[in-house]
Amino acid sequence: MSSDRDTIFALSSGRPPAAVAVVRISGPRAGLALEALIGRVPAARRASLARVRDPATGDLIDEGLALWFPGPNSETGEDIVELQVHGGRAVIAALLAALGRFDGLRHAEAGEFTRRAFENGRMDLTAVEGLADLVAAETEAQRRQALLQLKGLLGERAETWRQRLVEALALVDHFQFLDRSSAGTKGKNAKVPPASKKQAAIAAGWFLSTDDTWTKPYFDAGDLHDVDRRLFGG
Repeated sequence: MSSDRDTIFALSSGRPPAAVAVVRISGPRAGLALEALIGRVPAARRASLARVRDPATGDLIDEGLALWFPGPNSETGEDIVELQVHGGRAVIAALLAALGRFDGLRHAEAGEFTRRAFENGRMDLTAVEGLADLVAAETEAQRRQALLQLKGLLGERAETWRQRLVEALALVDHFQFLDRSSAGTKGKNAKVPPASKKQAAIAAGWFLSTDDTWTKPYFDAGDLHDVDRRLFGG
């Protein structure tokens, strides 16, 4: 995380007025802002009752809960502060105005907290889409599907596919360097090079016959082209 990156803040709860408003701050100066607002940095990941004051005037803005989430183990991968105050318009306006006077702090753009979570590896694109779907969900079915995607169901499956493709490409590259005499021909057995390549050989389609030799069904470039055409329409 770059130390000269802007620290962002925004109202993260619903439109006021409301019983409670949640204001979040994310970035390298989040801890400094928190200390200036409440006079201390509370224990990590524990809600702490605090008086929130305007650092410029010392005036009390409100009393509420303050939470400190040091990065990288936070929602965005950066230092995060969460302030839970009363949800009146004047309270929110005073708190946001106080934050806006800090050097290096600015109001977050739409979706910027989520974008930083993605950039810092806290979410993948499937989880980002799942979060958007969860916020927009109107039915129970939509909620369940979006929550599964947010929790990584699609992302984990896509990662499994990616790993298999990487392994397959590595095996193709490896077997290009095998001796043609050991590549196997139709109806004949062939010895696969060193035992250390046993796993690669099995993954590539070789099988161990009853006489402890390795056999691979014959195929040629035409077969590979046919597989490519059926899978990818090539």
